[in-house]
Amino acid sequence: MSVIKVGEGSFSEGKYIYFRNFGQFRNKKTNTYEVSAKQDNLVLGVINWYARWRKYVFEPTPNTIYEEHCLRDIAEFCESETKKHKESLRFKSKSS
Repeated sequence: MSVIKVGEGSFSEGKYIYFRNFGQFRNKKTNTYEVSAKQDNLVLGVINWYARWRKYVFEPTPNTIYEEHCLRDIAEFCESETKKHKESLRFKSKSS
């Protein structure tokens, strides 16, 4: 997966999908990402922090279907962003 910086935002790219970083909403401490199809820019869902599980999760748009490459890219993206977030928390706690 590669990261493409565009202006203020950033995009990550999977085989058939894009992840668009919308940043932090409503005083949240974590980012929200839109997942869309490369072919037609159809929004497939969003990735948000789920506090109960302490990790990023994918919330699909109703009536969307996925094959193994997209699912793998989504899972890897969630794992990667969760790891980055937890590392940033460790760094903040050490520097305080």
